Amino acid sequence: MFHARLFQLYINYNNVPITETRETTLRLTNYGRAQLNISELVFDNAEMSLDTSTPIIIDAGRSKNVKLTFSPTASGSFSETIAFRHNAANTQNLVTVTAQKFSPNYLAVVDATAKFGLTNMIPISLENNDDLKAVQFDITLPNGFVMDINA
Repeated sequence: MFHARLFQLYINYNNVPITETRETTLRLTNYGRAQLNISELVFDNAEMSLDTSTPIIIDAGRSKNVKLTFSPTASGSFSETIAFRHNAANTQNLVTVTAQKFSPNYLAVVDATAKFGLTNMIPISLENNDDLKAVQFDITLPNGFVMDINA
């Protein structure tokens, strides 16, 4: 990741529900001939975290893996840059993380038994994070299932 020139990495998580996290392993590599000292990591850690603290010391020709965790808390666009400040020729490298965060709503069929020839009531559970204005849902049947109301 660290070169003699400024290096910038982009991570796009695309659409991420606020009920989930995303993780990425960053490999920090010292391509230089001297020990690399990453002295500071600069970013807003409200929705992102790294599983390490500074200083991060990496010997010449060696690497260290760091886990980046993205934990969205509210809907909307997300863009944050992490600056890795170090003692190499260029004083920092950048990792920009982007995502579109959304609040999911789920409909689930509660376990129920339906009997042929009878009117059956099948309960549906709604798990919502936001107020609803309307409900639309699709039913996906397993492969090989044939819908035949006469059988």
